[in-house]
Amino acid sequence: MEKVKLGCSEMRVSRMTLGCWTFGSSSGSYWGAQEAAESEALLHEALEMGVNCFDTAFVYNDGEAEKALGEASCHGLREKMIICNKIPQLPYEALPSYEQQVRESLARLRTDYLDVLLMHWPCNDKDLLRANLEQLQNVKDKGLVRAVGVSNFGVGQMEIAREMGIEICVNELAYNIIHRGAELAVFPYTEKNNIGVMAYMPLMQGILSGKYDSIEAIPVVRRRTLHFDSRTNDQIRHGGPGMEAELQTFLRELLRVSEESGISCSALCIGFILSNRAVSTVLAGCRTRKQLRENVQAVETGLPADLLDRLHEISAPIAALCGANCDLWQWNSRVW
Repeated sequence: MEKVKLGCSEMRVSRMTLGCWTFGSSSGSYWGAQEAAESEALLHEALEMGVNCFDTAFVYNDGEAEKALGEASCHGLREKMIICNKIPQLPYEALPSYEQQVRESLARLRTDYLDVLLMHWPCNDKDLLRANLEQLQNVKDKGLVRAVGVSNFGVGQMEIAREMGIEICVNELAYNIIHRGAELAVFPYTEKNNIGVMAYMPLMQGILSGKYDSIEAIPVVRRRTLHFDSRTNDQIRHGGPGMEAELQTFLRELLRVSEESGISCSALCIGFILSNRAVSTVLAGCRTRKQLRENVQAVETGLPADLLDRLHEISAPIAALCGANCDLWQWNSRVW
């Protein structure tokens, strides 16, 4: 698989990053149970297929995702991997424990260092943001982390890091064919400042995979983003009417393009993401090796210019409604 330089770092990452949120999950968790043997098999097969980048977070399955990834990678595989981890923004009272929390994460992952540590979901308290960024830089200076990154940052937040002299190598954020707000302000900034982009939710947790041709067919638990009507689902936070009519039209058009081109919906949507030169890698979660193979095939499917033009056309109405908003779940949140 093709590998590209990750922003200002010296690391070269595969065009697909394996999302490890499902690792260590139990029957009562968001994704349901995943056996340790399946996680390890996924990791081995991903490496064999050329995937070298793996993403997790402190909060995934209350640390069990890190433990499962550490167990799967501890058998002589670590040096072949780029592990990206995400630490929550800590409140003031917890900041003295920042380094200790990173060391505990390293213990769960069974490694001496992280390749990239990203600040996960910032808030709008600028002083607290600066304090967390200082701690992030501190653990890098101590050699616990090779490079620092951010997740879900708007331009104003990235600019604060730049003003502090903190070199960000990647911004991990939601970007896909029906959530294109990053194109308007974030991507021009990341390109100008040599910051890579890791695009998560490429298939909107299966919504864009071709399985659904109507809103009603989508499981309620997946209907939580800006696209859906908050009046019909108490799990939705944005409080607005959504854009379900436009999404319905898009899903039908996507299926039509897939049928006409002979290319799967997944490959069309992932190819669309990777056609944007700002994107370094697509973050795709996989529960099974079959899903892994499908996602790798999608990443490696190139799309001709006329097909990309068609995808831009059918997604334009939703892009216009979303505007520059980069948060999938709330309007104008964390963008300043």
